[in-house]
Amino acid sequence: SADPVFQSRLFSYADTHRHRIGTNYQQLPVNAPRTGYRMGNFQRDGAMAFYNQGSRPNYLSSIEPISFRPRSVNLGKTHGHFVSQAVSFMSEIRPEDFNAPRALWGKVWDDAARERFINNVSGKMEMCGEKEILKRQIAIFREVSPEIATRLEKA
Repeated sequence: SADPVFQSRLFSYADTHRHRIGTNYQQLPVNAPRTGYRMGNFQRDGAMAFYNQGSRPNYLSSIEPISFRPRSVNLGKTHGHFVSQAVSFMSEIRPEDFNAPRALWGKVWDDAARERFINNVSGKMEMCGEKEILKRQIAIFREVSPEIATRLEKA
């Protein structure tokens, strides 16, 4: 999905687990992958360690190297060919940024929820004395729905 909020949640959920539970959050039975083998990694001791991997070193060892089982899937065939590059920073507003708010306004909220939203936003916008800022904010709401912009201009 190109949704930046969804992309950030993919990072945030795992990061939150690491913060709240610890490095072994993936060993909790509810979070553990359902595979026929136990995975080896470098996250082993400490809180919530259900499987500490025995005497295996906690680092990449040249004496006892990690052995990987052969892949049963050809990743070159199962994954699509990527044409572009990864984006390290994205600060521009893009058309797909308005898809989720547009669906919320048009499909999820009923008339009463829309009215509450207009009242809340217009109440906060009344505190802004800068006409240019108000004009820009209404233009952003217009991208979501012309109805929102019209109602905010009247409010």
